[in-house]
Amino acid sequence: MANETLREAANRANPNGMNDILRSLAVGDLLTQRLPRVMRAEVPAVADVILAGPLTCDRIQLPTACKASRIRRAWARAGGGTLGEMTIHALGANPGANEIAVAPNGDIVTRNADLYTSLDVDYEPLPGKLITIDTLPVVAATGVCTLPAWVVALHPHLLVAGTSTAGGLVQEMVTTWRAAAAPNTTFACLNLIGTIVYFAIADAVTACSLTLLVDGDVPDPQDLLTSDNTSNV
Repeated sequence: MANETLREAANRANPNGMNDILRSLAVGDLLTQRLPRVMRAEVPAVADVILAGPLTCDRIQLPTACKASRIRRAWARAGGGTLGEMTIHALGANPGANEIAVAPNGDIVTRNADLYTSLDVDYEPLPGKLITIDTLPVVAATGVCTLPAWVVALHPHLLVAGTSTAGGLVQEMVTTWRAAAAPNTTFACLNLIGTIVYFAIADAVTACSLTLLVDGDVPDPQDLLTSDNTSNV
């Protein structure tokens, strides 16, 4: 006889063992990072972020536990741009007129010139866990902050925030797209393979703090639910 799966045990819902089953499923992470999120009548913060050059974007700032991986659908209810179904811009590029995009730090952005004031957005979260590193050295002449080996081993996906804590310019930088070299002034970015955070050379940053989204222990629900029930309840 085949072993009982965790799915079958959850369906059986023995009240004496549901705590163990929910813990095995990491239900908190499962609900926030594995299920699509639906937002209605969201009001983006106006002129909240600059992504590249002179481009200013309005932003829907997402909770740190559920940054966006992919926008499924978006609808403009009100604002200066075209209303109705929006065009979802390619990942890793800035939105154009009447478009919506995932920002480099996992938030959701639209072009400021469209001045949308009410948006419906359905998106898929990016699974992972947040880590914050308070003090790392930066080589001012190159803008290079080499990530520690233990961080690289966790496969960084997003630079959520990069703050200069010492050097020529001391402030939180704007997170921009991954790149193979240092960005322009006031920006910070991951390199293409997630081993370096770049700051602008002109900013002469010598130390920084970073918040990164990395691989975490967020379970794949299909794998978990079809595995054997080890809670014995």
